[in-house]
Amino acid sequence: MPPGLRLKETPWPGRQPRVVLQDDLDRARPVDPTDSAPRNQPEDGSAQARPTVLVVDDVPETRELLRFLLQDEGIPVVGEAGNGRQAIELAQSLRPDVVLMDMMMPDMDGVAATRAITEAMPSTKIVMLSYCDDPKLREAAFTAGAFDYFIKDQSTAGLSGAVMDAWFASRHTA
Repeated sequence: MPPGLRLKETPWPGRQPRVVLQDDLDRARPVDPTDSAPRNQPEDGSAQARPTVLVVDDVPETRELLRFLLQDEGIPVVGEAGNGRQAIELAQSLRPDVVLMDMMMPDMDGVAATRAITEAMPSTKIVMLSYCDDPKLREAAFTAGAFDYFIKDQSTAGLSGAVMDAWFASRHTA
């Protein structure tokens, strides 16, 4: 594990302990171990599987909002990270189907993290998130291996659709 990062198990009243990947600035969010059902299998045993998602953004409130939006759509968020280095670590350990990746972050930006994740795990699809609808940023994201580029102020229905499209593609990647 890179210097400055650590896995920490913390108590969670009434549930199993949660695992947290923390950096020196303590920006990581908890990962609920009960959300780690077998890949692409619904927890309730129903026939409809859902993608597993890792949310990456340096703004904790944005991560929380994205998590709530996805969970409202029945899409489980298995982890959250505050920068690209954390994203790589969590992606390697959690093996999510889809990563929602913020484009601009301190320490390691979304483009560099996307490149590392897609090289190591080609079936994990990245949906790049940005406030900027700039063709040069889009090109950088796609060159790094992003599956899609989503403008943060678009509708929330579009976000879940982008995640589902990426997940469908992840299931059909050799």
